[in-house]
Amino acid sequence: MMHTPLLAMTARIVRAVATRGRLIAMSAIGLIGIAISVLIANESDNTVTNGLEFLEEFGFTIFVPLVVLVVASATLGTFRDDRNLVYFWLRPIGRWQIALAGVFAGVAVVVPLILVPLGVMAAVLPGTSVGAAILAGAFAIVAYGALFTLLGLVTTRALAWGLGYILVWEGFLSSLSDGMAQLAIRTYASTILRDATTAGERVIDSVGPAQAMIAVVATALVGFGLTTWRLGAMEID
Repeated sequence: MMHTPLLAMTARIVRAVATRGRLIAMSAIGLIGIAISVLIANESDNTVTNGLEFLEEFGFTIFVPLVVLVVASATLGTFRDDRNLVYFWLRPIGRWQIALAGVFAGVAVVVPLILVPLGVMAAVLPGTSVGAAILAGAFAIVAYGALFTLLGLVTTRALAWGLGYILVWEGFLSSLSDGMAQLAIRTYASTILRDATTAGERVIDSVGPAQAMIAVVATALVGFGLTTWRLGAMEID
């Protein structure tokens, strides 16, 4: 059972970041993805490859990281900007619990915003697996959530830096070589997705779904650890 102070902090952060404007904007992106998926599914020359490519390029290169960035960067970042982190620090709890509450809150908000549209897109697109799309999305959410929670805590320009990372590294540089691809969360989400699709070859031959899951969890743990360290290094003001 979740510790009561941790649950209370998580609930407070959820209330702060789950604004109507954010929820509507992020839901709109998911609806756009669903609409395009329907168009692709109705094309006369539609193939399984087209469906898989769209789910990867839109779903796991744009949709998932963007939604997580907008929400997760605001979890602890909002309280830091408003100088309200002090109210968490004064509680008799460890810094790791504050970091965990930030990650939990971001994940709790984005899970329905992301996994429901992903599941619908996978159901509509030919040859894609709903279960694999949701599983890949869940792992990606955890990894991006931990990293973008950290980003929101260390800079006031989290959205700009996060968008740069998504577009430049995840969207472009990771496609240039296997070495760069191994440093992109998108690679591992795509690996989990493709494992359930006969038309999809592995992104990296040596990386299977088990290794992909381990890599994503390791990324999340690193992000969480650095967030905890950063909270410990900050001064109360």
